[in-house]
Amino acid sequence: MKKRLFSFFLCAAMLLGLSGCGSPPSSASPDANNPPSTGEPSNASERTEPLVLRFGATGSGNEDDNQWLTNREIIAQVEEETNGMITFEYYPSQQLGSATSMLDQVLMGTLDIAALQPNVAAAIWPEFNVLVFPFAYPDLQVYWDSMLDNTMYDLLNGVTAGKAVYLGVCSASYRGCQNNQHPIRSASDLQGLKFRVQAGEIYADIFAAMGASTASIAAGELYAALQQGVVNAEENPVGYCYDNGIYECAKYATELNCVNSNAQLFMATETWNKLTDSEKEIFQRACREHPVVAQTEYNKRLDEFYQKFTDAGIEVIRNSELTEEERQSFQDAVMPVWDKYIQNMDPDFYAKWCESMKAAWEKNGYTWTMS
Repeated sequence: MKKRLFSFFLCAAMLLGLSGCGSPPSSASPDANNPPSTGEPSNASERTEPLVLRFGATGSGNEDDNQWLTNREIIAQVEEETNGMITFEYYPSQQLGSATSMLDQVLMGTLDIAALQPNVAAAIWPEFNVLVFPFAYPDLQVYWDSMLDNTMYDLLNGVTAGKAVYLGVCSASYRGCQNNQHPIRSASDLQGLKFRVQAGEIYADIFAAMGASTASIAAGELYAALQQGVVNAEENPVGYCYDNGIYECAKYATELNCVNSNAQLFMATETWNKLTDSEKEIFQRACREHPVVAQTEYNKRLDEFYQKFTDAGIEVIRNSELTEEERQSFQDAVMPVWDKYIQNMDPDFYAKWCESMKAAWEKNGYTWTMS
C-alpha cells in the first residue's frame, strides 16, 4: 500500500480567515471559534503523545489533483502549527477503499479524515445534495461566497454533528460535457447520447432530466468504454479529461457548468475528541483558509485545458458562447431534480440554504431564480 508521510514544512498561502455565521438546524451553533459539539467530553488537553492521522482521499494524489492541491496545504499548516504533535499519512486514489467505504470508516472511527464527494455524504445526510444541485452555482465565486462567507459551514456542521465532524471543502471545479456524436448547445441536444456519469443517483437523474441515458462506469474503465461505444459521452472536470487522456475519445466539448465537482473533508468524532482545543482551532482555520486559494489557482487553468482540446481538433463550446435561451433550456429541464431531492431534506436547512444562495447570487450580480 502506497503511503505518503509528511513532515514539517511551511504552508505557502494563508488568507481569508473566515468564520461561518448563522444557525444550524440543531440547537447548537458551532463555528470556527466554538468547535462543533460531539456530545462527548474531551480530555485531549492532557495529551502528550503525538498523533499520526490517516487521511484518505478519492483524488489521484498527482501534482495536478485538485484535492491534493488543497490537502497538502492543510497538512502543512497543521503539522507546522502543532509543532509536530500532529502528523499525517496520506492515502490518495481510494487506496483505503471506495468513497462509501471510507465514509463508513470515518463513522466507525477507524479512519481519521476522508475527502469525499457530496453524493456519498448524502447517503447519510441528504442535505449534502445541495452542493451538487444542477445550476445552483452560476460561477465558482458564488460557490465560495456561499460556502465560506455565509451560513453553510455552520449548517453542515449541524447536519453531521454526533456522527462525524465536517471540516470544509477541499476541491471545487465544474464538470464539462464531452462526446463524440454532435455539439451540445441546448437540453434537446442530449437526446440520443449515453453519458457516463459518476456514481450517485442524483447525477443519473440530472442527465436523464435533460434527455440523455446514463451509465455508471469506473473511471479507470472510461477510456475503453468510449472507444468501444459502451457510452458516447461523459461528464468530468476538463483537467481530469486532459490529464487522463479521455479527451482523445471526444469530438465535441461543452463548458456547461451544470454540476460543481467538489469534495468535502470529514473527521471521525473519535479523532476530533483526541485533539486539544487549540488543535481543533488550527484544523478549522486551515480547512477554511486554503481551499479557496488552491482551487482558484487550479481553475485558472481552464483556458489552458480548453485550448489543448482545440489544438487536438475538438470543437469546444465555452459557457460564455451559449445564449441565454440555450442556458435556460438546461435549467428548465433539471428543476424536477431539485424537487425530488428537497423532499428528503430538513425544511429549515433548505430554507437557510436558499437564503445563503440568494445572498451569494446577488453579491455577484445575479438574480436568484432557483427556489
